[in-house]
Amino acid sequence: EVNARVVVRDDVVVLERAHAAAAGVAARVRGEVLVNEARLKLAISAEATTNALAWVPDVPTEVTVRDARFEGTITGPYRSVRVIGEAQSGGGVAYGVPFTDARGQVTASASEVTVEHLAGSIARGVIEQLRPIVVELDGNRRIRGAVRARGLRLDELKTPDGEALPLAGVGDAEAWLSGPASSPTVTFAAATSGLTISGERLDKATTRGTVTKDRLVLRDVRVNGALLDARAERLSMTLHTLQ
Repeated sequence: EVNARVVVRDDVVVLERAHAAAAGVAARVRGEVLVNEARLKLAISAEATTNALAWVPDVPTEVTVRDARFEGTITGPYRSVRVIGEAQSGGGVAYGVPFTDARGQVTASASEVTVEHLAGSIARGVIEQLRPIVVELDGNRRIRGAVRARGLRLDELKTPDGEALPLAGVGDAEAWLSGPASSPTVTFAAATSGLTISGERLDKATTRGTVTKDRLVLRDVRVNGALLDARAERLSMTLHTLQ
C-alpha cells in the first residue's frame, strides 16, 4: 500500500509526503528528486514490527531483528545513492545469540553496508564495537568487523537452530567476524567465571578459538577450579554435540 502527495516544480519533484507499508514494514519518505541533476535528497523514517530482515536478500535465516526503527537520509546521484542514518532494534537473535536494545549508525551504498557505533545488550551482557561491521554487497558478499562483550550469561546462548546449550556462568569475550555473510567465521578470545558444563562445575576458564554455525574449535583451553586444573591445546566439536 502506497500513499503519496507529489508536487512538480520546474525540474524538481517534491515529495511532500509518501507512505508505504507491506509485510510488517512501514516507511515514510519526504524530500526532493532533482531531475536535471539526476540526484536524490530525501529523508526516510521506517519501522518494522516483525523480522526487519525478512525482505532483505541473502540474509541468513539464523539472523532475525524485531521491532526495528530507522531514521536517516537517501542522498546522492541516482547511480551512487547513499543511505545514512540511525538504526535501533528492540531485539533479535544472531546464530543463537540473543540481543536487545541494539543501536548503531548505518551507511549503505550499492557496494556495501557499514555499521558503526554499535551498542546494546547481548546475552544479558554489554556489547561495544571494536571495528566497524562491513557487509560487502557485490561479489561473494563477505563480512568483517569486531566487537567486545562483557558480562555474557552463558545460559542465554543457543545453537543456530535454537536448541539450548548445557552451559552456565558469566563470560567476557572479544570477537572478530570474517568470511561469507551467509556463513561467517567468528574468531574469539574469551574468559569465564562460574563455568558449568552439563551440570559439572569447572569455575574459571580461558580460551581462544573459532566458531561457525556448525562447528566450535577451542585452542589453548585453561580451566582452574577447586576440583580441577587442566589445559588442552585443541578441542573441536560440532555445536550439536554440546546439546
